[in-house]
Amino acid sequence: MRTDRYDQSFACPACGDRHDSTSSMQQDIAPPKPGDAMVCVMCMTVNVWTGDGVRLATGDEQLQFAMDERIQKLLWAMRILGPPPRAARSSDE
Repeated sequence: MRTDRYDQSFACPACGDRHDSTSSMQQDIAPPKPGDAMVCVMCMTVNVWTGDGVRLATGDEQLQFAMDERIQKLLWAMRILGPPPRAARSSDE
């Protein structure tokens, strides 16, 4: 698992939860670039990375993400596992 930490935290535009890192299940993947899908661990909204935070996805982006098998598998796993405990979240440190 790859985790990238940021000096400034950013808020999910859907639920307002603050984050200070991004994670990928793959080690060999590059840090996120603008336009990449980002899933909020608290509300499971699929947002779009802007380079310094996230924004809500447009309707076209939502359709694209709904058809992306990797995103759908991640959402499925997140529904089963549920949100992380508050104490384990890096933005609360």
